[in-house]
Amino acid sequence: MRIHKLILALLFATCTTLFAQEEKTDVKTKSYFGLKAGFNIIKLTEHDDKTFSFGFQVGSTLTIPMSKRFSFQPEILLQTASGESKYVNTFSNGTIEQESKTKIALLLFPLNFKYIISKKVDIDLGPTIGLVLDRNEKIIETQNIDGVITVYEFTPQANPYIKNRETTVALAANLGTNYNFTEKVYLGFRYSLFISEFQNIDNTLDNSLFAFSLGYNFK
Repeated sequence: MRIHKLILALLFATCTTLFAQEEKTDVKTKSYFGLKAGFNIIKLTEHDDKTFSFGFQVGSTLTIPMSKRFSFQPEILLQTASGESKYVNTFSNGTIEQESKTKIALLLFPLNFKYIISKKVDIDLGPTIGLVLDRNEKIIETQNIDGVITVYEFTPQANPYIKNRETTVALAANLGTNYNFTEKVYLGFRYSLFISEFQNIDNTLDNSLFAFSLGYNFK
């Protein structure tokens, strides 16, 4: 928890420092909207095994210039991801294999501050509030005991003996960079570190999200 608080403190201090160093000039550029879409990679942690889940993102941005190089950029992003994991337990009289398939949809609200380094490159950093819109998990268990094969299919959410610990709201810290092909078209990369985790039973959406996107600004 101390590390999480330190990350938020450093994020706030960095944004404050960058803005304080800017010259107080009149901002003549108007605010403008934008669209972005791409794909993402989310690190999934399930038990002691860590896998990566792939999905896509789509959303809109609003850029509000605050100085010559500094802007505030809130966003609304829909992120989806799906992943699979498999476990095999071997016994003297057979095996038990479990295959888990997870699909999740997240609604993210990044509140980033953008700093222009050059005409082609800028960086953005800030917090994100995330909401779980939907999560579906299916487990297929195949038992091969003494030559007899039995297949079970169930969802952990439907098990009354498992306490559901799902967290529907989470907080993340973002750090990203954009390369501007033109004044309107750019390619972006962003890394998000989740301060609080999305949890569901004994499966956890870990704290790493990598996003690659192509954006267009309506200037």
